[in-house]
Amino acid sequence: NLELTGAYAAIANGGVYTEPILYSKILDKDGNVLLDNVPEKHTAMKDSTAWLLTSAMEDVVSKGTGTSAQISNYGIAEAGKTGTTDDYKDLWFVGYTPYYTAGIWFGYDDSTLMRYRLGRNYNAHKVLWKNIMNEVLEGYEDRDFVMPSDVEKIRVCSSTGLLASYGCNVITEYFAKDTAPTDTVRSIAIVITRIVMMMTAAHHRPPAATARTQRPGIIPATATPVLTIPAAIIQVVAIPAVTIPAVITPAVITPAVITLAATTPA
Repeated sequence: NLELTGAYAAIANGGVYTEPILYSKILDKDGNVLLDNVPEKHTAMKDSTAWLLTSAMEDVVSKGTGTSAQISNYGIAEAGKTGTTDDYKDLWFVGYTPYYTAGIWFGYDDSTLMRYRLGRNYNAHKVLWKNIMNEVLEGYEDRDFVMPSDVEKIRVCSSTGLLASYGCNVITEYFAKDTAPTDTVRSIAIVITRIVMMMTAAHHRPPAATARTQRPGIIPATATPVLTIPAAIIQVVAIPAVTIPAVITPAVITPAVITLAATTPA
């Protein structure tokens, strides 16, 4: 649980991983430092990647599977991720604020099913996490996660993820600046429209006419157009808007009940 909490703390800390430690220093009776335990730090991911993951996991707490972990002070930003194994043998919630990251695990070393102890209350670990964090964060000022300069906010079409244009359902998404879409829905629509026009013209082309059965300018019934659009063209508008990497929880984890780490160590 300590390693898992440390990994999430790196996301909360803008992509900088700080080695979890159990003590900072040891002093003698006179105040002299006997052991100074300075944690190792390194960059684990880009700050833009960390912020986009945080943005996604804010939704987990605000309207997803982690709503039971919402802390009392709504002015302090909160993000997190739930986790379970088969038959609810293990229950996780790891969440963080701009101040602290905490991870909690419910389970047994022998993989006893949690429902035998919790009944159907599969939110107990989230509620415990919330209660602990409410105590820890009491008196702290409101604070949000700071968006880095290499992330931008863009209006896109909800069905394609391309830049928004007239006639599509517009939503707001965040992108790292080197991954933001550059095409618009309109450019795809133009391609489809041109293909449809070409196919329509081809189907409207009348067969060889005979002077006795066809008057100028009249297309016989046998030339009624039958428009067929290849499936590949239709599927262009079904491009997924956003793909978020799955968060993979370790299969084996030290059975600590609660682990708390400072998001930004002093």
